[in-house]
Amino acid sequence: MASQSLPIRVSSAGPPVDAYRIANGLVKWGDGYPTWKIKPSRKAIKLLAERHIWAATSFEKGDVSVSFLVDGGGHKVYSVAVSSDNGVQECVFRVALGVDPFYKVESDVATTEYVRPNTTIPVPKIYIFDSSTNNKLGMEWIMMEKVQGTRLSDLSTWGQSAWNAQNCGAKTKLANLLASWIDQLSRQNFDKIGSLHIDWSQSSSDNVKFDLGRCVGLRFLKYGRLDCDINRGPFDSSAEYLHAPINISLRGHLNMMGVDTPLPDCLFSSVCKRLNCLVPMFFPGQPHWVTMLPCRNLHERNIIMGEDKKPVGVFDWEKFVALPAELIPISNGRPRVLDELFKKDISNMKLLVIFKTRLEESESPWLSVFGEGPNVMHEQPGKSLEQENFLYYVKHIFEEYRKILQKIPQWESKLDSLEVQTEEKAAKDEAAQGKDAAQLLC
Repeated sequence: MASQSLPIRVSSAGPPVDAYRIANGLVKWGDGYPTWKIKPSRKAIKLLAERHIWAATSFEKGDVSVSFLVDGGGHKVYSVAVSSDNGVQECVFRVALGVDPFYKVESDVATTEYVRPNTTIPVPKIYIFDSSTNNKLGMEWIMMEKVQGTRLSDLSTWGQSAWNAQNCGAKTKLANLLASWIDQLSRQNFDKIGSLHIDWSQSSSDNVKFDLGRCVGLRFLKYGRLDCDINRGPFDSSAEYLHAPINISLRGHLNMMGVDTPLPDCLFSSVCKRLNCLVPMFFPGQPHWVTMLPCRNLHERNIIMGEDKKPVGVFDWEKFVALPAELIPISNGRPRVLDELFKKDISNMKLLVIFKTRLEESESPWLSVFGEGPNVMHEQPGKSLEQENFLYYVKHIFEEYRKILQKIPQWESKLDSLEVQTEEKAAKDEAAQGKDAAQLLC
């Protein structure tokens, strides 16, 4: 596993007081997903690179050039090359889309720095970063190691050709390796729901203190939800976590952003309030409750392959939230890369079988995500289909409101029945205790 060494943190200013204004100036929302309002200035990137690169790396002095690499959605990625008499040295400059000023980049850095030394996943090193927009670029940025290789998504023969002798061995090794990585992530356990952050006041290069803090996830950010005053974590229970996205919708925040809601305000508010009351029924809390890091960003675009068809780098550790197994959808139990390969070629279904078998052999905590429990290591039972469905409807309140309206009476009827059973049990217990006390008096 990699050794720990902290990257240079350019700004220690902390979260901005005008985060919503900053985000609104940089981000526009369409269909619930953020896009760029302003294109990063390559000239400004060059100036920042020339200012910081020699303090943050061991690169030799030389001429700096900047070229565009790829648009990663949440980042625009550039290559910074330094040409000297001894050749060319390169690093990656990632410009962050400012959906959650300060918190997102801080969490991206913390997650990267946590995963690299605590797993065998080949995570590139971060040299230096700025979680403030108070710089020549006017945006947050990360400068990090550039891994030489090819993105898995660009190796077209992997996905589009049949399951053949040429790639069979390499694909099998990849499926086993992905299972190993995800097993390692699932064993990084916490006692709260939240995103990783570094406690810079108590950290040094040889002793980094990580905390779970505010959640940096899309459900908290869609349509510029930064100005919605809600609890963003960390959370002590699944129920507490699920109340947050419901409460965002309950306050009619999407109306304020000019997005049409499918229901009148009064009826929609009623739907949200009734969902809030139902949350504890589906997620009452588990006695051995732990959270773990999910595998959401392990897809083709983020895996760099070497010439020997082995992964040499995994990028993009953004918007990670540590969650208990019961809150991770079964569809997210598989790394995206396996689904992507399967969609390109049905014969790649074998990869999913290999992946699952490896997890079973390891008795991995991750199996509980598939609803297969109780989990041997943490005694954490797998989730039910009812829980899985409820999670889906909470996530898609606006899109699925008609189905939710049909479901709510069924759920409330079940809740009433459970409450009656609970009251009857309490009455029986009380009567039994009274009988025992009477016998003692006799």
